Formats: sequence, C-alpha cells, structure tokens
Amino acid sequence: MTSPQSQTSVMARRYSTALFELSEEAKATDIVLSDLIAFAKLIGGNGELVKFVKSPVVAIEEQLNVVKEICAKSSANTLTANFLALVTKNARLNAIEEIILAFQQQVAQARGEVVAQVVTATELAQVQSEELTQMLEKTLGKKVQLELNVDPAILGGLVVRVGSKMIDTSIRTKLENLKIAMREVG
Repeated sequence: MTSPQSQTSVMARRYSTALFELSEEAKATDIVLSDLIAFAKLIGGNGELVKFVKSPVVAIEEQLNVVKEICAKSSANTLTANFLALVTKNARLNAIEEIILAFQQQVAQARGEVVAQVVTATELAQVQSEELTQMLEKTLGKKVQLELNVDPAILGGLVVRVGSKMIDTSIRTKLENLKIAMREVG
C-alpha cells in the first residue's frame, strides 16, 4: 500500500513534468521558475494564505479568484498563471509547494545542478549565501541552486537538505539531543 505522502509526490512530479515540458517548449522555463518561486514565497510568508491554500473547506472558486489575483498583481507569465489556475481547479493547490519543489528539481537537473533547501533562523546576508553556495558546490561537485527559507523556531544554525540527505546543525536540534541525553543520565 502506498502512503498518502508518496501519492502526493507522484502527483507533484506529474504536474511538474507537464509544466517543465511546456515551459521548455515555450522557452520560458526561467520565467516560469521565477514566477513559481515568487508565488511560493508569497504563500509561505503569509500564515493566512497558507491556511487558505491548505484548507479543504475553502471553495475552489474562491481559491481560483485569489490565485488569479496574485498572478495578475505579480505580472506572472501566462503559462505560469494558467498552470496555477489548472492546479487550483483540480483541487491540488494544497500540494503546490511540493509541485514547485519538484519543478525546481527538474530545472536544476536539466541544468546539471542540484537544489539545496536551506533553513536558517534569520535571513542570510548575500556574502553568507554565496559562501554557503561555494562550500556546497565544492562538497557536492555540482552547481548548487539555493532555496533559502527562514524559520525562527530553529533558534540558530541551519538545516540543509539536498535530495534525501539532510544536515541539521540547528540549535533546536542540539537542545533536543541534549534533553534526550539528560533524561538517559538522570
């Protein structure tokens, strides 16, 4: 039996593959990628929008109106806007983050790159993100595309995920490990 998460992953890859093929054909892959990243950041940076996108009780028509408005205000490419509308009409907007990540990975793979998802407690300065990119490129031996996210809950340090590999140097994780170790001692 397949898990709901793996079913979502399969669905996300199908949508992203279709979009990738269309964007390559239209020679608009960079624009579509930029639009999708901007859309994901807008959604992720607003708690109300996250709830709106994930909620199964919000009417699809209502979600569609909001998606169209976001696309219009951000001057999204027609292909991007049509794709987001299709995802919404098909009641898949709750998986848009995973679809966008799958699209990013396909674009990176086509370019011979890898996507590194990086979570930090505060926003990285340009110099820091460049140094991190260089270090990851040297370690992985490939060109790296950073996807930066801020989560104050990790308290400090960073969490880096490349494919199925993850490096977690966050203070939150270190405190959790210390808490577990203290329980074993006492």
